[in-house]
Amino acid sequence: MFSFENLDVLRLNLRAPLFYIKDEKLSPFVRPSDRQKRPFPCETEEDGVCGEYIFRFEIEEDRGNVIDPDPAGYLGSPLFSGRRAEDRDTASGRAETCFELSAGTYFFAQAREALDLEECTLMAIEVQREILWQRLPPRRVLYVRRLFEHGKPVTQAWRTFTVQAKPFL
Repeated sequence: MFSFENLDVLRLNLRAPLFYIKDEKLSPFVRPSDRQKRPFPCETEEDGVCGEYIFRFEIEEDRGNVIDPDPAGYLGSPLFSGRRAEDRDTASGRAETCFELSAGTYFFAQAREALDLEECTLMAIEVQREILWQRLPPRRVLYVRRLFEHGKPVTQAWRTFTVQAKPFL
C-alpha cells in the first residue's frame, strides 16, 4: 500500500493542452494482485516506450465538497478513458473520440508507482482536501493520469477548482 504521509499536493500550471484518443479497453487501476507482476498500464507503443493514459471522473457533489468524504464508491466508472495523442493534429481527425486536457491551473499529486482503486481514491481525496483547505471550491471533474518516467509507472490525480473573485475593499 502506498504511503500518503509525504504526499505533496501542488498547484500545477499546465501551459499547453494535452490530447488523448478514446480507448475504452483501458482500466484506470492496477489490481493489488497484479502489482508485483506488471504495473498497469504498460502496453508498449510501436517505438517500445510505455504509453500515457488519462481517465476522467466526475465526483458526486455531496462527496466532492467535504473534507472527509466516504471513500467507498468515491470514484465511479470513468467518463473517458484514453491514450495520449502526439498533438492536436493527430487527435483532430478523431473529434468524436478525442479529449483535450485544457491548459490551466490544477491541483495535482502523484505517486511514483501504479496505484489500485483504494490508493487512487485516497490520493484524490487528499487533493480535494488541499483545495478545500485553501478555501477554493473544487469542481466535480477529477483526472487520473498514468504515465511512465524513466521506465517506471507514475499515477497522478488532477483536480480543477473555481477561482473566486476577491471582494474590493
